[in-house]
Amino acid sequence: MERALGEEAAVVIEPLLTQKNGFYAFDNALQVFSDVPTLSEESVLRWNLPDYWKHHYGPLAPVGVCFAQDVFGNQFIWNGEVYYFDAESGEVTWFAHCIEEWARRILDDPDTWAGRRTAQKWRAAAGEPVVRGYRLVPRIARAQHNDLRLDQLEMVRAAEAMRTRGERAVALYIGSARR
Repeated sequence: MERALGEEAAVVIEPLLTQKNGFYAFDNALQVFSDVPTLSEESVLRWNLPDYWKHHYGPLAPVGVCFAQDVFGNQFIWNGEVYYFDAESGEVTWFAHCIEEWARRILDDPDTWAGRRTAQKWRAAAGEPVVRGYRLVPRIARAQHNDLRLDQLEMVRAAEAMRTRGERAVALYIGSARR
């Protein structure tokens, strides 16, 4: 894993995966990637390959190791600290100094940072949780996640969702740069 993710990232992320090698929490709202792929899920190694989905974000592609994602596919990235990558806009913001602080913030407010409330509503309406390997994606680009109704969401394979959203984010970025 060190060779694929880099020494620093491996040192930080491996202990997390040693405790629990990939998992879902909060009605499958939060996904922490495993280092082993399954039939329905990508490994942290594949998820971070530059040509898997990141290249669709072009100049907005996140730098670092995406090790977890919320119910909407927004990424948590290790790059010396933890950053939050908004899949709709391609914007990156600082989130936490370390993995322990990241976990505390998620546990303190899983509705905001994992999308737990949305995942619970999805389960109640659909009769099953968000399927592993899938994320809930707004049908309307640039929608505010906290204001979304279930009929405005669709369940999409995570990688496909990132590819499509990356292309939209780049188009918006290029369009706004021309103004």
